[in-house]
Amino acid sequence: MAEASIVTGTIAEFIDGALFFVMLMIGYYIVRLFIVPPPSKEERTAKRKELEEQRAKWGEWVGSKFKERKHKAQKEQRKGDVSVVKDNIKDALEGMEDIHSLLNRGNIVKTKTTINRVKRDLYHTVSNLRLLRRKHEGADRQTLQKAIDEVHAIEQAFVADVEHKIPSTVDPDHTKYANSVKDPIDAVVKLRGSLGTIWNDLEDFHAKFPATP
Repeated sequence: MAEASIVTGTIAEFIDGALFFVMLMIGYYIVRLFIVPPPSKEERTAKRKELEEQRAKWGEWVGSKFKERKHKAQKEQRKGDVSVVKDNIKDALEGMEDIHSLLNRGNIVKTKTTINRVKRDLYHTVSNLRLLRRKHEGADRQTLQKAIDEVHAIEQAFVADVEHKIPSTVDPDHTKYANSVKDPIDAVVKLRGSLGTIWNDLEDFHAKFPATP
């Protein structure tokens, strides 16, 4: 019983102390409420200005982040669009190299099949360049139009100087056959160089995209 009385007394003392502390704090804030003067007009104006500056800085930060994300998305989109065209050109270049090799080996049948493949690749190159051109304006649009005109010229030359110039059969006389395929082979080499230049121009087109918004 004695121990219970001690514990009860201790708890009572603790509660009394806590109540005293609470009352003391309440009294402090009541006194502070009446003693401390309200903020002056100048202080309110300064506080309002500070809040406005903070909101302006926040708005600028959000705006800059939005621009960064938009710029990054545009750059990735441009890279993807250019990559599609470059893949078309790469396929056409590889096809032209195959034609060179096939003509030298006297494989006319496979040469004709490869010619059709290259024509398809060039067609897709022009089509995808036109799609890419629609997304750009000004100097970029002019650059893409120039590439379209150049690839279209390569298409026409490829048909006239390669497809229409290869012999229908392989002459058993090696010298005569070599003479018969010399012009289309020379044309393939020249056209391949021109197409490679366009591929490099597209590399530059993508690389010139601004690094920052």
